[in-house]
Amino acid sequence: MPQAPEVETNLQAFFHQTDPNIVLSETEWIDAAVLSIESARQHATNKDIILWLIAKLETSHDALQQDALRNALEIVVAGTPDDPES
Repeated sequence: MPQAPEVETNLQAFFHQTDPNIVLSETEWIDAAVLSIESARQHATNKDIILWLIAKLETSHDALQQDALRNALEIVVAGTPDDPES
């Protein structure tokens, strides 16, 4: 069973709970990450999205783009549950 709809639903719910006026560019970066990951595999996990955003951040030289990527990364990390303690 693909997990992408669950990830999308969780992120969308998190967006609406934290700030309904989130800048569009952050959501566009997150959407781009999900689409890119899903085109290569069946589903995108939060970890996959985080790694994708970090890779884009490391290769970007545009300050505004870097800010949007950092903000998108913060949104995804904040919306990702911690690993259960063993």
